[in-house]
Amino acid sequence: MKEQYPRWLRLWLIFGAAVTLRLVYAFHLQKYFSGGFRFTTGDTSTYMDSFLNWMNYGSYCFDLEIRDSCFYRLPTYSFFLGIQKYLLENYYWISVAILQALLDAASCCLAVLIARKVGIKELGQGIIALLFILYPFTIFWVPIQGPEIVGNFLVLLTIYIMLCVENERSAIFLSGISLVAAVLTKQYIAALIPPMIILLAVRSTAGKFFRNLVVFAGIFIIGYSPWVLRNLINYGEPAILMGATTGVRGCLSDYTNAMFFVSLFYENPEPEIINIARNGRIDLPNNVLSRNHRNEINQVVSDAYRCGPSFRVWRGESSIVKIDDCERLVAEGFARLTQVAKSEMSFIDYYRTGLESFAKGFFKLNYIERTGSSMVQSFLFGLRGILMVLGVLAILVANSRPQMVFVLAGLVFWFSTLFVLSFVYRHLEMRYLLMADSVMLVCSGLTIFRGIEYLKTRMSQARIRSA
Repeated sequence: MKEQYPRWLRLWLIFGAAVTLRLVYAFHLQKYFSGGFRFTTGDTSTYMDSFLNWMNYGSYCFDLEIRDSCFYRLPTYSFFLGIQKYLLENYYWISVAILQALLDAASCCLAVLIARKVGIKELGQGIIALLFILYPFTIFWVPIQGPEIVGNFLVLLTIYIMLCVENERSAIFLSGISLVAAVLTKQYIAALIPPMIILLAVRSTAGKFFRNLVVFAGIFIIGYSPWVLRNLINYGEPAILMGATTGVRGCLSDYTNAMFFVSLFYENPEPEIINIARNGRIDLPNNVLSRNHRNEINQVVSDAYRCGPSFRVWRGESSIVKIDDCERLVAEGFARLTQVAKSEMSFIDYYRTGLESFAKGFFKLNYIERTGSSMVQSFLFGLRGILMVLGVLAILVANSRPQMVFVLAGLVFWFSTLFVLSFVYRHLEMRYLLMADSVMLVCSGLTIFRGIEYLKTRMSQARIRSA
């Protein structure tokens, strides 16, 4: 009992330091770093309205006129946000910031518990705690009404529970439920499923892996199936993760297909989407697509500018959803151009923008943002890139089987998330990587710890030789 008390005391100190820093940032320091107090984003209303429409009209959709909006916002964060709005009304934003600060402080403690479970020594645990307490990107998202902080907590909680499988029978059940809640926060957290199977295989006692896997898969399927069944019964579409489009009025199928087409040529397609919406033109590299397709491109872009519902919203002209079936016309046009581009582009050209996004996942080189100092952003993203590289290097310095397996699972989670965002979605925002980054942060702490151990050993050897 005497040995355990200091450990729990250290966890409380970590929790206290983390939550204090986050609350001070949310309600005081934020104005200095973000140019003002910011508690919502453009996405906040879609989470909030999904819950409020469910409460008021019985339809879990953020826009009752658009079918795809009923699939896009998975329910975990909508309920987290909406319940607080329902109970506290105009003061809910304070509650959200405080609860997210508490959850992120708990994430710092979970990181230390994970490090302890895989056999990282106390100095390494302290390094990991410090990284998590001071990590600027989670601190930034604490006051903001978005799913990142809740998703991050659920990812770390799921991993920690799975690491307890060897000694706790209930861990398989609880980890399955936690994984359901995590995936129902953001769809790309589904990339955590393969790493969880890796951890389950290693933590299961001899001969019990397949039984445990069946139980774990069963719990996950049973827990996740109500979302799929709801979509199938109410709307005739299973929509396992999301629908065909986002359901946002400015991001319907005409926009979605246009963005995918433009992303074949540019890592960030948004400037050309704005160009289409405002000017009725698109500027593509001179060496792409043969001349005989230029007229077709101009026609599709002209249709998008004239009546594409998403593009009309983008330039603030109208919020009308459909005009003479123009959404379908424009969407089919851009889909056809995408197929033409695929057939004409070389393998390297086709995947070039994906590789640029993939590289951005390590080091973000463009620091032009809406708010804040570009110099500060350059420093912070550069620091993040170094930490991610150190996380990858952890596979070389892990010195025990539990550490090796955890690092492997973390790398699978991080790389698979980045791969899907870069090459499947073809749209990468750095906040999408926040959950996977946190797992890599544990790996980074391990690498730093092993580096310090190595230096201490060399210095000790040098002193012995000099003596």
